[in-house]
Amino acid sequence: TAFRHSLLEAESLSADEVVAKRGRALAQFCGVDESYQDPDKSLVDLRSQGGEDAFMHRKFNALHTGVYVDIGCNDGIDGSNTYHFHRRGWQGVCVEADPFKFNQIYEHSMRRDGVNVAIAKR
Repeated sequence: TAFRHSLLEAESLSADEVVAKRGRALAQFCGVDESYQDPDKSLVDLRSQGGEDAFMHRKFNALHTGVYVDIGCNDGIDGSNTYHFHRRGWQGVCVEADPFKFNQIYEHSMRRDGVNVAIAKR
């Protein structure tokens, strides 16, 4: 898709090049813009590495329910892009290939949405 191509292209560009070429929204989505982070740190359950959950919170804050898929969710909390939404009552699946990290999903976060599989191209 065009969006996937844009994400792949953004990985090889500097932040300024991404903003100039694809617009600020893509730069923020790819995590190359500092304003992407939660500016007031008021959302204490935001845990993603690059602020993806803060971005999604701003875009979908009006929705009280939703569905998510988190591929590579670590232990379900640290670095999780969906922990914030899980705590808000959203439903989804938390995919983690590492068996050790997968076992920590329920242990650390009481999440029951974990699936211990790897996602790869055939």
